[in-house]
Amino acid sequence: MPIEDQRLGARAARPQGSTTVVNPAYSQPDNIRHLLGRPPEEVARQRPLPLFSAEAMGFLGALSKALLPSDGSRVPPELAALGFWLRPAALGKLQAQYCPDATGQLLRPVGCVFHLPPANVPTLFAYGWALSLLAGNANIIRLSSRQNPLTKSLLAQIGRLLAAPEHSAIRQRSCLLSYGHDEQISEQLSALCARRLIWGGDATVRHIRRIPLPPLAQEIVFPDRHSCSLIQADALLRQDYLAPLIQALYRDIFAFQQQACSSPRVLFWLGKDADIQAARARLWPEFDAFAEAQPHTTERSDAMEKLICLQQMALGGMVRRIEPGSRLTRLQVHPAASAQLLAYHCGHGILLEEPICQLQQLSDYPGPRMQTLSTWGCPAQTLHDWLQQDPMPPLDRLVPLGQALRFDTIWDGLDLLRQLTRTLYRECSPS
Repeated sequence: MPIEDQRLGARAARPQGSTTVVNPAYSQPDNIRHLLGRPPEEVARQRPLPLFSAEAMGFLGALSKALLPSDGSRVPPELAALGFWLRPAALGKLQAQYCPDATGQLLRPVGCVFHLPPANVPTLFAYGWALSLLAGNANIIRLSSRQNPLTKSLLAQIGRLLAAPEHSAIRQRSCLLSYGHDEQISEQLSALCARRLIWGGDATVRHIRRIPLPPLAQEIVFPDRHSCSLIQADALLRQDYLAPLIQALYRDIFAFQQQACSSPRVLFWLGKDADIQAARARLWPEFDAFAEAQPHTTERSDAMEKLICLQQMALGGMVRRIEPGSRLTRLQVHPAASAQLLAYHCGHGILLEEPICQLQQLSDYPGPRMQTLSTWGCPAQTLHDWLQQDPMPPLDRLVPLGQALRFDTIWDGLDLLRQLTRTLYRECSPS
């Protein structure tokens, strides 16, 4: 139900320790759909909590427990991954990493954070919200009106927890809402925040950046990125059992239908041409059989978008061969062609395959658009040596295959928890 229309007739007090100043002209527009929590202007007035407060740790631990039922009932993998990431033991390790700060400086909340997450990765908003809660901030989260069943399920779990008396401190500092493309609403909500967190494509980032922020507020943006995988061909040929590799590759490709920035859209084969062809001949029949056996549905609109995308890619003369499959369509491309073809890539089960004979060829990959490189079969020391030799490698994350979508506090080269806090510098005079 909509939030009641509230007008602030007097200047709201600035919460102690916060850089957020509540806009006295703010009034609740009628076309905002309130989902959970409290009204935005009320949330922005709240005093911040300490970093890793008992309230935030307790709420996130309860959410983890709700997402990981002890009765063994089946949970969507995206929700299970979120629940696993929010385990109290994992949050405790995070707390030890940031409190106290290793440099001796103090991290403090910034006040209120305005989140604009994407619609095509349903659980992403929860990760940013969780980190901001751990940082002690209040949060206003704008969700898309196009909510899929996964988002609705997650919101239902969150709503039940926010309604509990023991989580009232989190409820008072949280506002989850939805509205259409309305620049005036975004401007009013931006006026309440000390940080604005934008997850989206380049067009979204450009549009939101035109909306002013308070003078002390800062913006954190995550524009269009893409990711790749790498398999060393001779290592695959030495394997007797490919199931772990197949499951890892499937998980990275098909979670979120390749819509996440960390979902691989290119597979680099590393090795000699004969080894690459033999490895492909062995991997793909087993992969296709595994993928076909997994529960899945395909929307007609997604299938049409995929078809148009494949036609556009085939026209440029950069594709050597197309191998259609019931789930995954593979395009063998000419050397160095994948970077250009990514402009047409729509996800939905399309994989560009490009051969390379040495890792150093990746250093020539156009940057800085590559976010994650997930690898299999390549020795860790070899990867380390490559990164040490390249002063500006064209990627921000290097992870094992199967871990491309695992969220971390370091994302797109930024330490998110530090971005959501302010650093209090202190220098004590000698006694």
